[in-house]
Amino acid sequence: MSSRLYTVAMLLLVLAAPLAAQSSAGGIRGQVTAADERPVEGMTVTAVRPDGSFLRRTVTDAAGTFLVGALPAGEYEVTVQRVGFRRTVVRGVLVGAGRTTELAITVAATAVELAPIVVEAGGVTIERGSPQFETTLNERAITRLPTGVDAQRLVALTPGVRADQLWGGSSVQSNNYQLNGISANHPGLGGALVSPNVSWIEQLEVRGLGAGAEHGNFQGGIVNVVTKTGSNTLQGHVRTALETHQLNGSNLTRTEDVPELASRNEVEGEVRGPLVRDRLFYYVSGQLIRSDRRAVNHLQVGESQFAPDMERTDEVRALLRATFNPTTSDLLNASAGMTGAYTDQFGLTGREVPGATQRRSAPMHFYDVSWERRLGRFGFLEAKGAHMRGRDDRRPYEADSVPGIATYQVSTTRQFQNAVFTDLQRPTNTVGSLIWRSFATTGPVEHNLTVGAEDGAGTWQHRRTRNGGMTWRPRYYPPVVNLRFDPADPRTWDPMVPTAWGGEIDIDTWARNSAAFVQDNITWGRLTLTPGVRFGWWEGRMRDTAGLMIRALRTQGVDPRIGFVLDLSGVGLPFD
Repeated sequence: MSSRLYTVAMLLLVLAAPLAAQSSAGGIRGQVTAADERPVEGMTVTAVRPDGSFLRRTVTDAAGTFLVGALPAGEYEVTVQRVGFRRTVVRGVLVGAGRTTELAITVAATAVELAPIVVEAGGVTIERGSPQFETTLNERAITRLPTGVDAQRLVALTPGVRADQLWGGSSVQSNNYQLNGISANHPGLGGALVSPNVSWIEQLEVRGLGAGAEHGNFQGGIVNVVTKTGSNTLQGHVRTALETHQLNGSNLTRTEDVPELASRNEVEGEVRGPLVRDRLFYYVSGQLIRSDRRAVNHLQVGESQFAPDMERTDEVRALLRATFNPTTSDLLNASAGMTGAYTDQFGLTGREVPGATQRRSAPMHFYDVSWERRLGRFGFLEAKGAHMRGRDDRRPYEADSVPGIATYQVSTTRQFQNAVFTDLQRPTNTVGSLIWRSFATTGPVEHNLTVGAEDGAGTWQHRRTRNGGMTWRPRYYPPVVNLRFDPADPRTWDPMVPTAWGGEIDIDTWARNSAAFVQDNITWGRLTLTPGVRFGWWEGRMRDTAGLMIRALRTQGVDPRIGFVLDLSGVGLPFD
């Protein structure tokens, strides 16, 4: 029986930390043709941000095709030119992380120098080369949508999903959460390990349903947060927000145990720009939030409706991101950040004295680095890695040798003297991957091939102990029945005093999750086939009662993928 319990526990822990390959940069691929639809060879193609950042340049081949990559997510201008043809500029080309935007550019022949033709990239196009369902919110949409300050609410604004349920109704444990294309899942509980500031987000991608072999170990969907980068333009902002119960009405009734927001004060700021123009850029962001939550007073009947003490939380979020553009073929990114929540009177419901609540301290630090390099005319190599380490401590106000008092009664218990438990949690997550992407054409058939491998390990320590080794459970009667009840004086308690024991947790685990994959998108005319295969292996270890780390699970599996897309329009028409 114990062997089965170990196996089930480790299977859940291993699957709670999925890996998936997702680039933090994107590219632009297209074909240049003349007015008679013949491909034009030797056209110089330049892609650049409107402020001159991240310049990329290439030349079209005999088929008129071109590919530029290592582009941070954002908006670009694409210029094509050659002697004998009128220069053409395409503005507003949106590049998404991990995506290759396709363009079809028609140029006009001319014998004399004329003003360039300027066109705007149109609408939202369906990605013909992939059967997966995907929604992307860019910075412009994020600033305009009614998202507030909660990054999870952004997910709820994408079609077909809720904040924690992505296509299929599964819970957060079934989703894969990423930060800059790198897995950022909680190794013990599932869900997102890092809670980003909404202002950090350059793009938010929600995908699933038909994802290729580079994505694995999820049943719901993939949420990828791409953070902002600097550019040649110096910009920034400072924002503050205030909220108070004096301006808001209260929805609490006398019988409710759920606290409500009493006040919230926030200040945040960011700045980004160049350290070395065209080469080295930075992004810095900081956020401070102080919030108070108040609860109905259930201890002192006849007094004020609200308890005199409130739950106070200080939240901190900070991010530093550096982007190095040494050549037109390379892009390096490095980030360091932290989030933290520090709470007094944690868990306040109005049915306990302040000393029976907890102090909570929950900092999280994370680091990531990525490098993308163009290989040859139509290939990219990307290496990336990340490390995340946090803790969530919920400690009592009194010594852990002092037992709590939780009344024994039909309705919700009242708590005195000390918190019932001390709860300490320690998650870590380390991930690395190497991915090669290539585009090739063989006659009328186009290939978009992705080959890669990834490896990740996470640890999860959770220790919960009952303060004092037990909890007093004296019977409680309303003051109108027993006016003598005093939690500090056992002589006023009912002579029959129950006690509570157990409920303690001591988990120390280590899980490893690795995979290798091959995915090819084969396009022939209007038809695209997406064959792929993913080979994964998993291992989990757990500390036993003797203090030894034992292997509780080791397994492997092959996950084949196949899909197809039929382009009924024949040209991948945009939808405006």
